[in-house]
Parts: sequence; C-alpha cells; structure tokens
Amino acid sequence: MFESIRNMVRLQRDTLGTFRELSRRGDHVFFRVGHVRMLLLNHPVLIKQVLVTKQKSFEKGAYIRRLKKNWLGSSLLTEEDPAIHRRSRRLAQPAFHPHRLEVYAQAMRESAVRLSDSWKDGTEVDISAAMEQVTIDAVGASLFGASLHRNKQEVTEAILALLRIRTPLVATPWVRLKEAVGYKPAAHRKVIKRLDDFIYGMIAERKCDQMPSDDLLTMLVQAREESGGFDEQQIRNETAALLVAGFETSALGLGWAIQALDAQPALQEELGAEATNLSEFAWDSLPRLPRTAMFMDEVLRLYPPAWSLQRVAVEDVEIGDRRVPRGTIVLMSQFLTHRDPRFWPEPEVFNLDRWAPGVRKKASEEFSYFPFGGGSRVCIGEHFARSEMIVVLAMLLKKWRFKLQERAGFQPKITLHPDRPVIARVSAVN
Repeated sequence: MFESIRNMVRLQRDTLGTFRELSRRGDHVFFRVGHVRMLLLNHPVLIKQVLVTKQKSFEKGAYIRRLKKNWLGSSLLTEEDPAIHRRSRRLAQPAFHPHRLEVYAQAMRESAVRLSDSWKDGTEVDISAAMEQVTIDAVGASLFGASLHRNKQEVTEAILALLRIRTPLVATPWVRLKEAVGYKPAAHRKVIKRLDDFIYGMIAERKCDQMPSDDLLTMLVQAREESGGFDEQQIRNETAALLVAGFETSALGLGWAIQALDAQPALQEELGAEATNLSEFAWDSLPRLPRTAMFMDEVLRLYPPAWSLQRVAVEDVEIGDRRVPRGTIVLMSQFLTHRDPRFWPEPEVFNLDRWAPGVRKKASEEFSYFPFGGGSRVCIGEHFARSEMIVVLAMLLKKWRFKLQERAGFQPKITLHPDRPVIARVSAVN
C-alpha cells in the first residue's frame, strides 16, 4: 500500500522521471498507483500487440470516459464502442482524403504568411502563443471555413481554457464522487458553453448556406441528412474533438521544432534555403521539402506532443510472455520508446539523417515510432497535422531565423508542453 501511494505522489511530482525510472525495470513493468493496477510496456512488439493484433482485448478506459463525460462527448477521440467508432471514422474520413489536403495546403500557407507578415525584425515572440495562433488559423480555415477565422481569438481562448482543465490519469475517490454527481466548476461550465455556442452557431450557418462551404463541417452537416449520418449532438462532439486535437498537436509540434532549431543555426540556414528555393508554393511542392519533412519527423521522435497512450484490459490477455489481468491500465510511452537505444542509435542526439528514404515507414510499422498512435485508432488527422507543420515551418524559415532567450524543459500533461514560456528573438533573412 505504501508503494502504491508513493507511486501516485511521484507521478504527480515528476511524471517523466518516474516513467523513465520504471522503464529501466524491463519491457513489462507492473506497478500500482493507489488502488489501480498498471503496466508500462517498453517494447514495440508488445505495444503493437495492444494497439493492433490484440486490440479487441483493450479499451481506452476510465480516463477517456472522464474526458467524454466532462467535456468532449462521444467522438472519434473518445468513443469506446468499436462499431460507433468505425461509423464515425467512415463519415469523417473523406475530409482527410489526400485530394482534400491539396486544398488545405493553401490555407496552411496563407496562415503562416499572415503570421510571418505580422513580425518585425528583432522583436521578441512568444513562440507558444504564435504557434497556437497559426495552427488555429490553419485548422479553422481548412476544416471549418471562414466562420472560425472570424472568431479566432474567442475560440482560441476557449480551447486553451478547456485544455487547462486537468483530467487526472487516475481518479481519486474524491474525483470519482464529483463526477458521479455531475459536478463541474462554474468556470468549467462557462468554457464549455462558450465553445458550444460557437459550434452550434457554425452548424446553424451551414444549414442555412445557399452555397455550402467546401470544408469538414459542411461534410458533417450533409452527412446528417443522409441515412445513418450524424445527428446535431454528434456533429458538435466531432467538431469539438477535431478543434482541440488538431489545434494542440500541431501547435506543440511547431513549438518544439523552433526549440530544436535554436540549437542548430546551420540547420536553420539549410531548411530556410530549401524553402526559399520554392518560388511558388502548392501541394505538389511538399516533396521538394525533403529535409524539412525529415526534420519534423525527428522533432516528433524526440518531442512527441502525444507522449503516452493508455488502454485498459477488458479481459485477461497474454502480452508477450506475461498475463495481463482484466482491469489493468496499460501505459505505452512514445517519449520513452522513441528514445530507446535498442531501436535508435544515439537516441538523445537530434539527427534528421536517420530519416533517410525508407526508414520512416519501417519504424512506423514496427512501432518504434508512433507519434500519432497506431492501429484502427491511429489519429485520423495524421497526414493533415504533419503536412501543416512542414508547410508552416517552411514558410516561416523563408523570412525568419530564431534565437531563444532560454531553452525549456518538459511539462507532461495530457500532451507534452514546455515547462516555461518559450521566447525567441526573430531576425529577418537578408
């Protein structure tokens, strides 16, 4: 009992340090946090079993149910029922088809150009805030049309406030009691109402449009009118989930990218030159940014915004050579696996050349690299997010170089945040 309480305290005080310490015990690490039995898996073969080959033996569990109940509702991000999840994914998938990304790329470029044009030589920029600004702009224009752009500041503030509402990994009895009676603080309810008012307003706009927009929200509304489509509550839930997930992952990834560039001025020049060589930008320009793409892959290896996943065993199951009892919370950490020396030579060294052609696909298949998850629940917006980060970074490096005041450490929440404000001086390219 003492050890389980100690683990709870350690995880709250130093989450990454505790994960690292536990991982040294082996590929299967069983431990308790309070009353909960947990298992940390530290090998790609074992992770693949949970996410792919034996995924029917697992669900996302109480943590995701709390997110679902507290603010997101049933969506691609939170839905446990496989049939409902497959249906939702099928209805949303057309919005992320490669031919749609060709349209979105221009919105991404325009968002980056607007941010770039707002800077002046020698000014100090809050990198986190800037990347939040450009990603909400790009996500809004790409997936939800002009109506989001008009309310960008309001929506950004609501999403950030929502993300600050901490959902604990393991619910204490007090947390479970509050959730059982439906208790939500007034600030929590206010934030959700702001977001709901905005989303339902967008839905109403789409239903009245004589000339419908060509975006994700329009597709969801049109799907509602077809047999088996989304109802209005589901449209709200999917919109909220995609806003939150699409906004935060890319903003954090770009923030970590700027920090990685600060340590390598020569690389800033190299990637800037690659971007400058593009006289015009279009979707088919992305293959002409190979070094920028390799750089972002390495950023996502060392600084994965989604730094851990969890599942709960719904039945007794064998993972590797160990029996995992029903009810065990299984943890898998991208942060740890991406830095494991068994699979990555010199894992702490930032080296984009490890992403030579063919390596990325192999690493993803083997689950030594899974920044967007894996299996049937792999992030539906993976290609959107990766393309967005490449496009935005290239557009910024065409005009600017970055020098940080100081480098930040890690603050792991649901996603991987810097532990302090990241301020950079921007210098115009001559």
